[in-house]
Amino acid sequence: MEIDENRLYNWIGKKLRYHRNEQELTQMQVARAIGVRRTSITNIEAGIQKLPISLLFEICNVLKLEPCEILPSLSEIKLNDLEEIQLDKAEEPKRVPPQTATHIRDIVASID
Repeated sequence: MEIDENRLYNWIGKKLRYHRNEQELTQMQVARAIGVRRTSITNIEAGIQKLPISLLFEICNVLKLEPCEILPSLSEIKLNDLEEIQLDKAEEPKRVPPQTATHIRDIVASID
């Protein structure tokens, strides 16, 4: 089984952003509480920056969460649950969830 790292970090980032907003905390407040720059929180929430597990625990502590409340299940990030779809012949195929692949194929079929 392969893990889709993009899916993993996007998942974590969205969950952290959701809980931070629920608690009406700014990115700057979280950043200051754990000793990082606000841009790090921005990039983590966007799924761009891979965060070390120790930083995940620190952020969860600030948000008063258990890390398990942030982490996805394996089934939600498995790469083999994705389908390859070719959007442009010049580019590499993209791996997307099956439902997304179906929607893309339907859209392309309606254009042709």
